[in-house]
Amino acid sequence: MSYLLSEFDEDNEFLKHLKNNNKVYVDIFVDKYFEKLYKYFAIKGFNSNEIEDLIQQTFYKFFHKLKMDDKVNINHISSYLFRIAKNCAIDEFKRKGVERRHSQYSPNKDIYQIPPQCEVLIKLLEELEETEKNIIIFHIILGETFEESSKILNMSVSKTKRIFYKALENLRILYFAKVNA
Repeated sequence: MSYLLSEFDEDNEFLKHLKNNNKVYVDIFVDKYFEKLYKYFAIKGFNSNEIEDLIQQTFYKFFHKLKMDDKVNINHISSYLFRIAKNCAIDEFKRKGVERRHSQYSPNKDIYQIPPQCEVLIKLLEELEETEKNIIIFHIILGETFEESSKILNMSVSKTKRIFYKALENLRILYFAKVNA
């Protein structure tokens, strides 16, 4: 069973079990991704009720797509799932009429435990462009690889890396500007 928890992203057998609604595999899948999705939506600034709804929508859309489309080609389960989550967040922002880049939404500190020493960096993260912010969230906070992050954001790995390092440099500049002010 530990094999299933750590290696199932590229396991076609695992995907077949998910398509067949095998309860054991579905439970493992939901357990593996629930916390990551929760953190992702919390960082995007949603409250706990919204997060639960968004997670439910994400899983529903994922399993609905698996069930309805026999030809669905999912090479990396987490990339596909987070692409759905990203789209659910965008839809929710649109529904609320909130501009994502400069919204009043900021990471929900009550839900996502932010160490005090990181609060300044989290605030500075809000000043980055949306793509830069997403890459930082996926790569550093959620621990996704550059390959996974690039698939989620629908861009090349090299572009993802370039934007990531540019975002880090921008964070550094913003941080020292704030400290020296």
